[in-house]
Amino acid sequence: TWVSSLHSQGYLLHIREVSKEIVSTYINAEKKGNVARFFNHSCDPNVALKVCRTHYRFPQVGLFASKDVAQGTELCFSYGSTIGDATEKVMKLSKLECMCGAKNCTGFLPSLKM
Repeated sequence: TWVSSLHSQGYLLHIREVSKEIVSTYINAEKKGNVARFFNHSCDPNVALKVCRTHYRFPQVGLFASKDVAQGTELCFSYGSTIGDATEKVMKLSKLECMCGAKNCTGFLPSLKM
């Protein structure tokens, strides 16, 4: 599963699941959504996205701490996350400058192209 966030386009989250076929789901939280729609990108995220399929047609997305997070710390995830067995994916970078400030910052936000 591949997740990319299209924040330059608003608050759009693209989930691309690959199994027997490729299924793309777009979650648009521009006008309605929970507090997670305000999470920023970081090259060293402290939150991981997990996609869960149940009896609903559309996947549900959960956000979980990927490490201990001190009170008052900004929650952030990578806008170019891979979930599960997607190790063959290499994150492509866009031309948009990344300003996350992480020690391992790539300098550019992940690309919207997969």
